[in-house]
Amino acid sequence: MNHPMTSTVKIALAACGIALAPALHAETLVQYDFTSSRSAVTAFDPGVSATSLSAGSGIQTISGQQIQLSSSTGAAKHIYLQGHQVNEAISDTSGDWIGFTVSSTAGNILNLSGLTFDYAFTYSGSPAPTEPAVFEVRSSLDDYAETVGFVSQNPVSGTTPAWAPASIGLTAANYQGLNSISFRVYLNDGANELTTSYLRIDNLTLSGVSTAIPEPSTYALLTGAGGLMVAGVRRRKRRAR
Repeated sequence: MNHPMTSTVKIALAACGIALAPALHAETLVQYDFTSSRSAVTAFDPGVSATSLSAGSGIQTISGQQIQLSSSTGAAKHIYLQGHQVNEAISDTSGDWIGFTVSSTAGNILNLSGLTFDYAFTYSGSPAPTEPAVFEVRSSLDDYAETVGFVSQNPVSGTTPAWAPASIGLTAANYQGLNSISFRVYLNDGANELTTSYLRIDNLTLSGVSTAIPEPSTYALLTGAGGLMVAGVRRRKRRAR
């Protein structure tokens, strides 16, 4: 739970010799850059743990794999799904998604700021896709009922992806002070359902901060110091009369 700190409490803390922590800046909590694996976490904050990237039951397998890893090398390596693998309309019951779960380690809580990833939609040969691909983010906070944010891209011919950045804000109060949360990116290529179209994702990153849960004694000190400060102000007001 977040506790807003009033100016009275800040003054009281200062009077007690307690230094206030500086403002925290968003950092990478979890990242999947797919340089060597189609599912493994490649970077994470010490204050969190995260699952490997998983796929929903609706995504069909190709050569025994639901998520495909590109043949490109180095930073250009990414994951993709063929259009015919993701043919369900996006909803909370759709199985056409990739996702992960992040949890705070003992004694910490998560304060999120955003989810970002690069996306692209390509095709080769004919027929050409007639509708854009959609990449839609949902979370476990409401059991994936509502859209957190989405992006789309029209099909681009060729093997070179026209990468675009997606940035989903997570600064609302319900994404703060969490112990655990799951995210899914739902995928859909409209009515195309082609074996020659490709929905591509790279650099899937969750940002925020992992902070220590304050000890109960800290809240007691805050309450006591604030009470002393308020009492002092009241005494000064009575004397001024």
